[in-house]
Amino acid sequence: MHCPVLVAYGDKESPEFQRHGRTFAPALRQAGHDADLFVIPGCNHFEGIASMSDPASPLAKRVLRHIGRA
Repeated sequence: MHCPVLVAYGDKESPEFQRHGRTFAPALRQAGHDADLFVIPGCNHFEGIASMSDPASPLAKRVLRHIGRA
């Protein structure tokens, strides 16, 4: 049984952080893993993580939905 992976990055991230997410999620899928990519609107690296404390934030909602599939 594989654990689903959610790769997320903020749309205000540096180009290199964005590239990491855009290449890592497909690489996981190509290797046979259940992986989704999510771009956090209006957030940088720190804002995206901080938003997890708000269950109504886009990232928190996505994580909770993602966990539900596990």
